[in-house]
Amino acid sequence: MNIIAFLRETIRSIGAFIIVGILATIVHFVVLKSLLASDLVSALWLANLMAFFCSLVVSYIGNHFFVFAKKRNHLEAFGVLLTGYTMAMLINTAVLVGLARGMIFTFFYGPAEAYGGGPLMALWRYLAETFPFLGDNQAMSTNAAFIVATGTSAFITYMWNRFVVFQTRVSLHQGVSLNEAQAETR
Repeated sequence: MNIIAFLRETIRSIGAFIIVGILATIVHFVVLKSLLASDLVSALWLANLMAFFCSLVVSYIGNHFFVFAKKRNHLEAFGVLLTGYTMAMLINTAVLVGLARGMIFTFFYGPAEAYGGGPLMALWRYLAETFPFLGDNQAMSTNAAFIVATGTSAFITYMWNRFVVFQTRVSLHQGVSLNEAQAETR
C-alpha cells in the first residue's frame, strides 16, 4: 500500500479535474447566456439543460484523456458518465433555477450567512456597483446562482468520475500507476 503515491494521484486528479471543469463551465456558461440572449430558448431550465449537455461532451473528453484512467470502453463509459451527470444536471438546474428566482439573496443572508454569506453578498454588491456591465439584479442573481449550482455539481461529478466512471491512475493497494501495471502485464 503506497499512500503517498495515492495522495499524489488524488491531488493531480483534482487539479486536472479543475482545469477540465473550468473549460466545461466556460462552455456551459457561454451556451446558457447565448441561448437566453438570443431568445431561442426563453425558459431558464431548458437553456440550462441544453448548455449542461454541451459541457458534458467537453467534460467527458477531458476526464477520459487527461484526468482519470480508462476503466471501460468509450460507449459504456459515456453511458455511465451520462447517468451520473444527469443526476448532477437535475441538481444543478434545481439549484440554479431556485436561486436565480431571487432566492440567492435569501440563501446568502439566511442559511449561508454563518459560512460567509454576508461578506459574499457585500462583495457581490461591490462588483455590481463597480462593473455595471455585469447586469441588473436578475442577471446578477442568475450569475451568482450559476456559481453556486456549478460548485454543487462539480463536487458530485468529481466523485462520480473518480469512483464510478473511471479509475484512478494509482491504486491505493498497489501504489503503481495503471500505465506501469499494464506495461508489466504485456
